[in-house]
Amino acid sequence: MKIQDWTKDQINNLIANYESKNCTEGGLFTKAQAMLELERCAGGSFDGKEVTRTTLEIRETATDGCVRYGDIWCHYIPEKQWVGNRSENIAGQALHATAYYCATNNLPIVTALVSQAAGHITEQAKQNMLDCASGWGVAQGIDADEFYDINIAELQELGADNLP
Repeated sequence: MKIQDWTKDQINNLIANYESKNCTEGGLFTKAQAMLELERCAGGSFDGKEVTRTTLEIRETATDGCVRYGDIWCHYIPEKQWVGNRSENIAGQALHATAYYCATNNLPIVTALVSQAAGHITEQAKQNMLDCASGWGVAQGIDADEFYDINIAELQELGADNLP
């Protein structure tokens, strides 16, 4: 049986079991595999490689080098106006697909480039990125700021044309 055949409840139960025992392996799948599968599912029908490419392309054309949730929305749903939480959730699905693609292809986490409308990444957002990457087994650095800085530095070398 593949982890893709498990329900979200089964995967969450596996993760909870690991957490209650303070371990990361020992079941059919590791905790990191289970957490990555949840991330894949959260991406909905979005293709992670394609969203990653799009995010990198938006970065190249942005005047301040910043990619916003609204940019992702406008690229994928240009015919509809942004409508609060609904739109943010859909853009978030695209970013989950990107995060999964990056984590499983040993790439810097491209979602580090994406901010809310204000154009800056909050400390909480950096911590959330680190927490997710730690769960997937791909975190670098000793804290959220260092993790973020490492990703941003590695993203300077990553272009839309050289994705695996």
